[in-house]
Amino acid sequence: VERSRSIIPTLIMAAEKSNEELKINSDYFYSLLFTSKNLRLVHIVCHDKGSHSTAKCDSDQIFINDNSVERSRSIIPTLIMAAEKSNEELKINSDYFYSLLFTSKNLRLVHIVCHDKGSHSTAKCDSDQIFINDN
Repeated sequence: VERSRSIIPTLIMAAEKSNEELKINSDYFYSLLFTSKNLRLVHIVCHDKGSHSTAKCDSDQIFINDNSVERSRSIIPTLIMAAEKSNEELKINSDYFYSLLFTSKNLRLVHIVCHDKGSHSTAKCDSDQIFINDN
């Protein structure tokens, strides 16, 4: 236990150093989780034209970020399928999957009471965005 406590700061410092070169540094949402150097204002998701409805949720205390396209039910299985089908001509669109997994593009602010924990049948990976055809 003591050794794991001493190694954690070392791992964090190594991650922060390598993070400076990664694309994730330029994104607002998850970059805050990877390094304390990126403490900047995250763009406002909740406003008077936002996607949450105060008519459906009369309590306004707890909101959570919910994935529109679900990671475990849609993104990861689609990414696995893409990896199996990819070849020299058909390459995975990594920018598309990156945006779904590591940016706020795929997030919506939802009141905790209104959060649907079931399958989001309407939001799936865009089949036109999965591959980049190098022809």
